[in-house]
Formats: sequence, C-alpha cells, structure tokens
Amino acid sequence: MSQGDYDPETKSFTRLETWQLNPAGDGYDPVHRKSPFVSIPASFWWALVTQTTVGYGDVVPRTVAGKITAGICMVWSLCVLALPVGVIGHNFQAVWLEYDAQKKNEFSVQENARKMAKMTIGNIDPISNSRMVKVEVYHRSGFCRQEVNDVFIGQGEVELGLDPVSLTSASSPIVVPLTENRAKFNRRVSGDVSITYKWTPSPTTEPDIMLQGKLVVTVVSAKQLATVDWKPGGVPDAYVVVSVYPNSPDIAGILTPKKLQTSVAFDETRPFWNESLFFDFLWHKEGVQAKRDLERKAIASTSFDILTMTNFVKDEKVNMDPATGQLLASIPRIQKEVSALQLLLPQLRHEAKSIREVMSSIIAELGLDLKASVTAEKFKRFEHHSGGGSEHLNHDCFAMPGVVPEEKIVERGRSLRRASTSAV
Repeated sequence: MSQGDYDPETKSFTRLETWQLNPAGDGYDPVHRKSPFVSIPASFWWALVTQTTVGYGDVVPRTVAGKITAGICMVWSLCVLALPVGVIGHNFQAVWLEYDAQKKNEFSVQENARKMAKMTIGNIDPISNSRMVKVEVYHRSGFCRQEVNDVFIGQGEVELGLDPVSLTSASSPIVVPLTENRAKFNRRVSGDVSITYKWTPSPTTEPDIMLQGKLVVTVVSAKQLATVDWKPGGVPDAYVVVSVYPNSPDIAGILTPKKLQTSVAFDETRPFWNESLFFDFLWHKEGVQAKRDLERKAIASTSFDILTMTNFVKDEKVNMDPATGQLLASIPRIQKEVSALQLLLPQLRHEAKSIREVMSSIIAELGLDLKASVTAEKFKRFEHHSGGGSEHLNHDCFAMPGVVPEEKIVERGRSLRRASTSAV
C-alpha cells in the first residue's frame, strides 16, 4: 500500500511524499520519492521496529491505507506482547514470595533458637539477663511518632562481663555486628557498631541484694550501615538505642528493659557519636526467685498448650506438612495411653509381688535351689539340636537361668512320694 508505483526509468518504486507549490504559483504538484518498502524483507523490518518501539521509527507509511495498517500492527503487537506479561509477573511473584518466606523462616529458626538458648540460660540463672546489652540502629525519618516512622537499620546483642560476686571494676571495647530482624523491617542489614563499657560495682551489706553498681555504655561509632532508598545519597541519619536490664524482675517475675538513645548523626557515612549512657543496677533475690517461679509455671502449662493446639488442628484446617499433622493428631492418643499405663503400673507391681511370694513358698516347700540352671549335658544336647542358633529352642532341653527346670521338679516330687511310701 505504501510501496508506490514502479518507475521504469529509475527501476524502483516511488511513492507520494508531499505536495510542492508549482512555479506558476497557481497550484501544487505532487512530489514522488523512492519508497523505503522496496521488498518484503524491508517491510518485515519496518513491522519489527514498529512493534518494539514507540512510534513509526525511521520508516513511516504515507498513505491512509498504510497508516491504518500500521495502527492495526501496533495495537495487535501490544496485545500479543501483553499476553505473557501476566504469566511472567505471576511466576516472578511466586518465586519472590517463596524466597521471602524462606528468608523469614530462616530468621524465625535463628530467632527461636536464640530465644530458646536465652530462655534456658535465664531459667537456670535469671541474673544472666543483667549481662545482656542490646544495640539497635535507626534512621531518623523526621516525622512525628519516632517509634513508628523511624527506619530500622540493624540490631546486635552482646554479653558483658558483669560478675555479681566480684567487686572489681571491668571495662572493655566491643564491636557489635548488626543482624537483621524481619519482624521489624524486611531488608538486608550490614555494618557494625563500636561501643565500650565500664562496670563499677557498689559494695552492699544487705543479703537480699545480688547485684548493685553503675554501668556506663559509650557508643563510639558505626560503619558500613545499610543505606536508605528515599534519601538523597542513601546515607542514613543514624542514631543508636541501647537496651539493658538494670533492675531485677518484679514480684510477678516480669523483666523490664531500660532504653537510652544517642543523638542523631546527620549525613555521615561513618557516624561518630562518642556518647556515654548511664545505667544504675540493682538486683534483688526476691525478683530472681519470682522469675524462676514464672518459668516453672510456663513449663507446667506446656502440656495444656499442646492439647489446645491439638484441638485447634481438629477443628480448623491449617496449612502444615503431613508429618506435623500426624504428630499433633497422635498426641491425645499418646496422652491416654500414658495415663492408662500410669494407672495400670501399681496393679502390675502388686501382681508381680504376689507371684514372687507364691513361687518362693512353692520352692521352699520343694527344697529346691534357686540357682539351678541348665546342666552341661542338656546344654550340649541343646547345641546339637539347635545347630548353634536360637531359632530351634526346645522346651524339653532348655531352661532360663534362675528358673527351676520342670523335669527336676517332677523328679523331686517322685522322691518325696517314695520317701512317704517307705515311711508308711
């Protein structure tokens, strides 16, 4: 359609390009130029360029029919190219969600393992919580409600050398590597924070006080912090929050941390604070004992939680692997069997005791030796018949150690009868 007409003189196809004012100035003459659509491959090249770019490109149609064809080609190409977009996007979303779920699961496993280790140590020695220091780094967003709008950058936890028995001061520099917390912010974390601490214990004569003194945590600097996307340059306006447990648990056994924070370091790739945070420590035996009692109650309620979870699995359809479902479904049956065994065990012990008493009286009446066992001759016969294996046991030539052979009991009975007959 836009190829034009064949010109024998130039031996090429020419088409109408524009209109030009004639020399007389009383009209317009058509201007023909060589058509770019010289062949079928050239037309295919135009179609390919039109489909993959915005507009016509360098080669454009001039006629109305050519423009209509070009418009249909562009609309059709958009529809055809848009068809796999949904499939590709859905697959990409599925892969991304799988990756995100895997990362969350890894973090959950690590966090649960850390919490379990911390809880175990806390159950054995609740005062160990006084040695833990948690460091969190945030980006100051500048909005109100700082705890909601500020951006989490990373966190770390270290254990200090606080000795409740010793009255010696302690101090040391520590580099705290930052780790991620997907529960707070779904992002990668990098960098570390340099701190120093100084512990000065206070002597006391009260027997109820387990730990007393002053802790000074100095936040020095940080490096290689993760960037933020919505700030020019990506350099965060960072500040540090330090959390410790300076006081023993309350009468309910609940530990409450104390949090202090540094000032904000604006637009620094390597923030430097060198700020000291002060904490006064006071731990009582009463609070430590309350914490132990609370943990014992938590352990005692574990069976109830398992039973509740089992009932929930019965009533609700939850997504879990078959092995976990079978395990949870078998918990009530196992609990019933254990309860039945606990009730049956005293009865079995009583019956076993009665059997031992009866057997002892019978053996005493017969005058037999409890240490009787298999004789050498019968043992040889047993080996001969069994061929050295245990699959050919014969009750006529075998007796368990400590059990009186049946034939010996019969022989002893015959001897008693002969003796009684002779006496008569």
